[in-house]
Amino acid sequence: MTIDFKTCAPVLLALSMAATAPVRASDEKTMASSVCQGTFPSDRDDAHYLTTELLAAGGEVQMNCSLIRDIVGGTMLWVDVRFDKKSAVAVKIPARVYSCNAAFHECSWKSNTNGGVHVGAGQHSFFVDTASLPHSDTYGRYFSFWARLPQGDSLMNLTSKEE
Repeated sequence: MTIDFKTCAPVLLALSMAATAPVRASDEKTMASSVCQGTFPSDRDDAHYLTTELLAAGGEVQMNCSLIRDIVGGTMLWVDVRFDKKSAVAVKIPARVYSCNAAFHECSWKSNTNGGVHVGAGQHSFFVDTASLPHSDTYGRYFSFWARLPQGDSLMNLTSKEE
């Protein structure tokens, strides 16, 4: 079998250019609560990692969770965090998403849209619209989720969407 490289060259060039083109997909990611950790040593002591959730066992737990990005400079559109509330009592659970400059640690943030008040036991969600947060600059930006969970409540997962 003989290959004519003169006729194959344009095809090979097109394929090699396609392979090096950046991928810009709008996608969602769901991460387990194991990407989170307590902010302070006492929070880390009170956070118990179970198979499918992070439980605030020994008291209220303040936690931080890294949000994974695959598009550097892309817009983080929203973040939705699922948790399981054990108590039927209405309680305010503060939550924020931070966008921070990677070099100087200058951060902007947005809080959850419902003011953080959650009524009734069961599964609830923190939804944070992050489209207006800074997403790109000279030094790059990283995103993280912060919350304070009352004792007995569990963080289940985090879902984010970027473009």
